[in-house]
Amino acid sequence: ATSERGLLVRVGDAEAEAALSRGAEPMVMNGRTMKRFVRIAGTPDGRAVKSWLRLARGFVETLPAKKDARKPRERSKKK
Repeated sequence: ATSERGLLVRVGDAEAEAALSRGAEPMVMNGRTMKRFVRIAGTPDGRAVKSWLRLARGFVETLPAKKDARKPRERSKKK
């Protein structure tokens, strides 16, 4: 996610230290630190955004697939 306050990136536990050493800050929301998320202050250029997204994608790809929670659509019966 991005806003005027910066870029929010989900990095996971393994990459959190590396992200902090690259200049990211822990993400704090409503006074609570969000684990596995970091904030990059300011407006990073396109090259920096791509770099951060590669880091995030590496973590996201390790997550298990979500189960489809949608209910199947009922088909209308034509008479």
